[in-house]
Parts: sequence; structure tokens; C-alpha cells
Amino acid sequence: STHAGRIYQGVTVGDLDVGGMTPGAAESALDARFAAYAQSPITLTADDRTFQLTPAAAGATLDSAATVDAAMGWGRQGTLWEQSQAIARGLVRGVEIAPMVALRPNASGGLIALEPEVIRPAVDASIAFDAAGQPAIVPDEAGVQLNYAATNAELADRISRFSTDPVTLFTEAAPPAVTSATLSPALPSVVAAVDAPLVIA
Repeated sequence: STHAGRIYQGVTVGDLDVGGMTPGAAESALDARFAAYAQSPITLTADDRTFQLTPAAAGATLDSAATVDAAMGWGRQGTLWEQSQAIARGLVRGVEIAPMVALRPNASGGLIALEPEVIRPAVDASIAFDAAGQPAIVPDEAGVQLNYAATNAELADRISRFSTDPVTLFTEAAPPAVTSATLSPALPSVVAAVDAPLVIA
């Protein structure tokens, strides 16, 4: 067979055509393609702000050997009829094998490095004196935190396709630990304590 020891024609990994390659050649080509892609910035957006993050900075790693094994296995499972059908589909429509990538950012890299630009801590409600010298509640304010699971899922999708399409930085409200509603019942007692006459024994 002309494809003995070679990946079948029509098989691609991301945007890399590996059809007709030996596993060794495909692995070398895939490593080179991913090394170049890993330095290509991906734009991340949060409201009207944009940030740049490369796959390398996101901690993206590629298991090229496992990816090539999957490419090599295309059209080689099942009965002879199933194999021939798979090979024909690959020739006519092409077959895309997803690169086997993982995101393993270090303690200060990846999305964590963007925290100072995106995250806003929540502000707890408190009781303070107003302009008239009376105790009043200073309202709480919700903060903003990153939804790492949703953002990483979208980032992983881009990287698995060697894509630099923009990624949305998913955020969500960070609730305060102490709210105005929590403090409201305590306000009358604070007012009473402030209004009570000072007795010096």
C-alpha cells in the first residue's frame, strides 16, 4: 500500500496538512507549527478593553506524539469496509484531527497575570458618620471577578484549532461579604448608643 507507515491523504491537524507524512515527519512538522503559533498573540476582550496573551504565556503545551498517533489511526480502525469509507471521506471532504493541547499556566502567568487589570474587589457595607454627625450605612459595592472556567474553555478552543480569533474574558459579580441589608438591623442600636448621654463615673 502507498500509505503503509504514512498518514492517509486528507488528514490535517489544525491548519497543518499531514496527509502522506510518516509519523516522524508529521511530529516534526507539528512541533514546528505549534512553536510558531505559540508565540502568536490572541486578543482577549473585556467590555471595551483588550489584552494580548500568547498561547505560550497561557501555558499551552502540545502532545505531538499523541496527536500524530490519532492522525495515523484515522482510517485504520474497524472493518475493511469501514476503513475504506473513512479513507474516501478523508479524500473528498478532508478530516481534521484536533491537536492534543493542555493549558498549564504557572503561578504568575496566563489569565492570572491579567487579574490586576480585570478584577475589582468587592467593598463591604459599613457604618460611618454622615455630614450631620449621625451614624449611617455606607452601601456595599459588588466587585468583578474572572470566570476562569468559561474563559479557559474558550481559550482552549482557540488553541486546539491554532486560531488567533478573539477570546471573551468572562467576568461575574463578586459579592461583598457584608451587605447593607446585613447591617441595617444593627443601625438603630448604633444610633441609640451615639445619642445616649455620656456618664462619667
